[in-house]
Amino acid sequence: MVINNNKSRISVKKYNKRYGYSKLFRGLDIEIKDGEFVCIVGPNGCGKSTFIKSIAKLIDYDGKIKTEGSISLVGQNQEEMLLPWLSVKSNIIFPKKEKEVNSQLLTDLIQLANLQNYTNHFPYQLSGGMQQLVLIARSLLHSSDVILLDEPFKSLDFQMAKKMQLKVLELWNIYRPTVLMISHDIDEAIFMADKIIILSEKPARVKKIVDVNLPRNRDMKILTSRRFNRIKKEVINEFANE
Repeated sequence: MVINNNKSRISVKKYNKRYGYSKLFRGLDIEIKDGEFVCIVGPNGCGKSTFIKSIAKLIDYDGKIKTEGSISLVGQNQEEMLLPWLSVKSNIIFPKKEKEVNSQLLTDLIQLANLQNYTNHFPYQLSGGMQQLVLIARSLLHSSDVILLDEPFKSLDFQMAKKMQLKVLELWNIYRPTVLMISHDIDEAIFMADKIIILSEKPARVKKIVDVNLPRNRDMKILTSRRFNRIKKEVINEFANE
């Protein structure tokens, strides 16, 4: 895929959001380019999930958010995103039909997520972590232009989380969608992203944007490298200075 580094896939101008008397954001501006992988980190309760839902047009807000192309969202609440009357396999394929998707990729994703024995099950028959794997597999199968990930790996054990992170990066490298991911895990954010947007306490603003100057393709060895730990120290210092 040809990437246009001058093209914005997500453009946020003067974004404002409040709940009751609580102001979550005030005049937030963010620009994410075509093919970038960006992670957002910030304090609990600063509105990260609200922001990503605003980009997905699921909630109202003030300001201007412009996106280009098709969008997939992997949220934290699986019950809202999985259709209870569809099987696991049909939920992964949704909203398309099986003949419309890449059958080999579908098979690979089901096996990678260890869901091959559950394809005919229904969501209520799965654990929360397995339901999250269904959502991740769905987002990877459809090769959307923009993928929004709201803490997609938090309910997975360490081994499965790393497997899915590597698969996300593998497919991102092939198809190069624009990815915006929320994470509470600094190591995860550095491992996945091209840049990290650090938000302040509410009303949230951009405290700093950290460029992750680590080589692609990445593997687990990079987690213990000096360059990785220098970036980690830079991010942690921003939280310490809140």
